[in-house]
Amino acid sequence: MFGFAFPCCHAHILVELLRSRTSNVGSIGKFANRKKTKHIDDGDGCTYATVTGFFSEDFTWAEVAELRLHNVKRPGKGPLDGMFPFLTFDQMLDYVDELSLTLGWKLGVYPETKLANYFRNLGLPLEEKVVAALASHGYCV
Repeated sequence: MFGFAFPCCHAHILVELLRSRTSNVGSIGKFANRKKTKHIDDGDGCTYATVTGFFSEDFTWAEVAELRLHNVKRPGKGPLDGMFPFLTFDQMLDYVDELSLTLGWKLGVYPETKLANYFRNLGLPLEEKVVAALASHGYCV
C-alpha cells in the first residue's frame, strides 16, 4: 500500500525512493548536481546494478521535504501530482493509526526494506529503525 523503506540522511526512513518518475527531484535545479551513476551491490550475490539517478542517502530530510510525489504510471500528468510530500516511515505509521481510529479497526502494515546490505555498508542500517518504529506504534515485533 505505501511502498518500501529506504534511509535518508541518518535520522529518517523514507517510504519511497527518490526517483524522477515518482517525484519532482529531477526538475529542481539546486538538486541537479546530485544526479549520479552508482554501482549498487547489495552483497547478497544477486542484487547488482549500475543505476543513474538520485539517491536517498545523498539528501537531508529537509531537502526531501521540499519534494513532491508524482503518479507512477503517468509521471507529471496525474491529477494529484505535486500535492503530496514524501513521508517518513513514522509519519506513514501515524497516518495508518489515525485511519484505524476513523474506521474503528486496527489496520496492519507490510513494510519491505530494499538493499539492506547496501545501506548498512553506507552506515545507514534500516532494520533497527524499522523495528523501533513498528514497536512504537504497537505492532508486535
